[in-house]
Amino acid sequence: MKKYFISSFLLLIAFSCKEKIAKKSLNKNIEKITTEINFDKLVSNYSQWWTYYNYNIDLESEFTGFDENEKVVSKKDFLEILLSGHYIPLKLDSEKSQNEYQLYKIDESVYKDISNTIKSVAKTNLRYFNMEGKQFQPFDFVDINGINYSSKNTAGKTVIIKTWFINCQACVAEFNELNELVDKYKDDKSIVFISLALDSKTKLKKFLKKRNFKYAVVAGQEDYIYNKLDFQIFPTHIIIDKEGYILKVVNNATKMISFLEQNISNQKRLAPPSPN
Repeated sequence: MKKYFISSFLLLIAFSCKEKIAKKSLNKNIEKITTEINFDKLVSNYSQWWTYYNYNIDLESEFTGFDENEKVVSKKDFLEILLSGHYIPLKLDSEKSQNEYQLYKIDESVYKDISNTIKSVAKTNLRYFNMEGKQFQPFDFVDINGINYSSKNTAGKTVIIKTWFINCQACVAEFNELNELVDKYKDDKSIVFISLALDSKTKLKKFLKKRNFKYAVVAGQEDYIYNKLDFQIFPTHIIIDKEGYILKVVNNATKMISFLEQNISNQKRLAPPSPN
């Protein structure tokens, strides 16, 4: 009993020391960021804040979040706090991590535009986060060339889905990057690339004669995108794993590709060695 007590006491001291070191490091990071950023000036102008946010904050990524009391909170809790509209995230200066964010309180009545935007962004990212890890609903699509893609005939494969429409400039701007991705994995039959478009088959065929897109293109998916997937932002990308579970939901091709390739790399490292 005495030996157990001593061991527990030593563990408690070690944990306490680590906690003090971590908090000291966090305080240093917070002190540095607050001296480098004029907070009042940052939030006094919507355009200035939005530029800062776009260059420094990525709520779709895996990040370490701290509340206003410097306590670590989960990604879900961090996003839920942002939903209140009373806080904005600032990026901490850290040599160990690229994604450490601290919540800073703002006056919603003074910074209404900023507050409304961060609430909207947090709501979208929280919904994406809650989708991840869940089973993707059964599907049955036929592309504009008459090829069928269903949850049955793609079982055991990684499925990449993109939602888009012809007049979405951001959607079309991603074509080259996504075409390169398709080319890279053209010999890998375990990955399927499907795009769901709002437009009609006739319009899509005419458009794609001028703009090459190597995903399978499924026409007329307005009801599916808006009502079943409940997506309002274009483009949106979904990665579905070989067991049919949603791995990632993002609004940017570069982020999707980075996550996909990291996941594929991890799968290869974890795969058992081939038998002799």
